Amino acid sequence: LYTWYSRAKVFCLVSKSEGFPLALVEAQAFNNYLIVSDRVLSWAEVVNNPEEGQQVSIEGPVPLLGALQAAMSQPNPTGGSSASG
Repeated sequence: LYTWYSRAKVFCLVSKSEGFPLALVEAQAFNNYLIVSDRVLSWAEVVNNPEEGQQVSIEGPVPLLGALQAAMSQPNPTGGSSASG
């Protein structure tokens, strides 16, 4: 997983129901920009500021598509560096 997280700049989790997904914390440790569905209950506990990511509605594809396009158009969406180890 280290290879995938370190190569990624955006992590997308569009679950219909999540409590506290470990994958979200793992992606954040690698400074991936987080795009998650509005049904991820732990969002507020994981993300400290809007520069780290955003929640989107999964009721249709438009909010998700817009969030992905905006994040991918930035050279480094979170503005930081990846975790090392």
